[in-house]
Amino acid sequence: MATMNAAQLREIQAQVEAMYVREGLRLHADISKVDLTAALAAVDAWFDANAADLNASIPQPARSRLTTAQKALALIAILRRRLGA
Repeated sequence: MATMNAAQLREIQAQVEAMYVREGLRLHADISKVDLTAALAAVDAWFDANAADLNASIPQPARSRLTTAQKALALIAILRRRLGA
C-alpha cells in the first residue's frame, strides 16, 4: 500500500485532533498542525516500510488465512491495549 497523499494526511490529522479532544488530551503548544502532519507522514512512511516485517511476524496459518483488514484490526486492538485506550 502506498503512503498517504497530502489530502489523506490532512484528513487523518483532523481525525487525530478530534481523538485528542475526545480523550481529553491536549496538543502541546509547541506542536503546530504542520508538525503534526509531518509526524503522521513519518509514521505512515515507517508503516509502509515495515508492513512486510509485521506480516512476516504473524505465524501460519493465521498469516495466510487472515485478511489484511483482520490483521489491521488486530494491530489496532494491540495498540489500544498497550496505550490503555
